[in-house]
Amino acid sequence: MIRRVRRAGLRNGESGHTLIEVVVASTLFVVFIAGLYGATGVLFSLLDIQRDRTDTLMAMNVARARLVADARGVSSIGCVGSDTLELSTTGGGPPWTVEYSTDGVHLVRWASVDNKDYYVADALSGISCQTLSGGAGVEVAMTFGEAPDQFALYVTLLEL
Repeated sequence: MIRRVRRAGLRNGESGHTLIEVVVASTLFVVFIAGLYGATGVLFSLLDIQRDRTDTLMAMNVARARLVADARGVSSIGCVGSDTLELSTTGGGPPWTVEYSTDGVHLVRWASVDNKDYYVADALSGISCQTLSGGAGVEVAMTFGEAPDQFALYVTLLEL
């Protein structure tokens, strides 16, 4: 008497997966996981780039706000060289001067009343100050960031 032993999970006449089928399925799974890992790496690198750009734009906004706040109510605006902006007032209290320049990385603000420097913004790669024709004001150009992600802030301050 011959008995056929039935393997668990298989019906009569069915056979299991071959070794080639298992290898192909495993290879496809590994390729899928590797692609998913690569896409995740690209996503996180794009998020890092976007975070750096956002930080640079926030630094520009802080610099603009500080510069505009200092420029209100000044009696004279001028350029000291091509890389320093000078704002000064002589009326309504003790005379004071505020200078904006760069140390190569930061926008530095110096106030004569406090006689100290402090950093207004980071990631500043350049500042340029030009007197407008007729001496009626100045145009300040600030460059933030590094190539290829550089942003420029142009501010025109007019003497009224």
